[in-house]
Amino acid sequence: MRKFITTILATVLAIGSFALLGTRASAQGNAPQWTIGDYWEYTGSVVLSGTTTTMVLKIEVKEKTTVTEGTTTSEAYRCDATLSMVYMGASMSVPGNYYVKAGNIASIKVDFSYVSLQFNMGFDPPIETVRFPLSNGQTWTSSSQVRMTSYGYTDYQNVSVEPAVSGPESTTVPAGTFSAFVVDERVQGVTFGRMYYSDSVGFYVKLELSAMGMSSLALELKSYRYQKAGSELTVILLSVVLIIVVVAAVVVALLWRASRRARMPTQMPPQWPPQAPPQGQPQWPPSGQPPQQPPYQPPPYQPPPSPPTQP
Repeated sequence: MRKFITTILATVLAIGSFALLGTRASAQGNAPQWTIGDYWEYTGSVVLSGTTTTMVLKIEVKEKTTVTEGTTTSEAYRCDATLSMVYMGASMSVPGNYYVKAGNIASIKVDFSYVSLQFNMGFDPPIETVRFPLSNGQTWTSSSQVRMTSYGYTDYQNVSVEPAVSGPESTTVPAGTFSAFVVDERVQGVTFGRMYYSDSVGFYVKLELSAMGMSSLALELKSYRYQKAGSELTVILLSVVLIIVVVAAVVVALLWRASRRARMPTQMPPQWPPQAPPQGQPQWPPSGQPPQQPPYQPPPYQPPPSPPTQP
């Protein structure tokens, strides 16, 4: 039984260690693990032709596939990207596709189509706007050839970005408050975009794009479904199981101790005065006392004998 309880306690400590490791790991900006059906919906505004327009952007993971852009072939997630806005009094819903590289969510290509408008942009190789794991003070350089196709015309440009990471910091958006790393996208030392990445969301909770020092795009997370976030619930459940197992181990230990006491022989207190020993089993000296001499008794009186008679 003692070995059984020791095994239980060792298992409890192991579970607790994994739970703590899982909690500590969430403090870093780790690569997300997307699942079909995950989505992120953003709300915000964009400046078009000097007019501020409200907009909603929803990105939903549809499949995992292989995609080729230029000379680079990558394992990728294909996402539905739907852009809804009201522009000049008209409601618009522009559907599109968004491809990101599996494992590091580097952008591969995006395309939108609306009536006669066809817009397509690709990156060869995929451009790393984030590099995992994220950490405070991290910087890197990512270069890519950007292909832009619109109205039947295609143009190529070489682009090099220099992201810089800070944080994490608490960031509040309509979907809630999250711990997020701030990634500044810089070109030749000038920041033109800022993204807030959160582990618990598996994507960005906030995006800002500026041009010529003027804010032109701002999006904040409104709702989302990130099924990998269930791992945080698993940590909570493991903590609950941890408590239950500890309590069970304590109860088992107490019951085992009580049953052991019940099986032990009871030691009776000594009786006083001492009981007479049973017949045939003389006890000497009684009760450990030294032997006592019997009191002196004189012999009975004997008269002297008579002298013999002379004839």
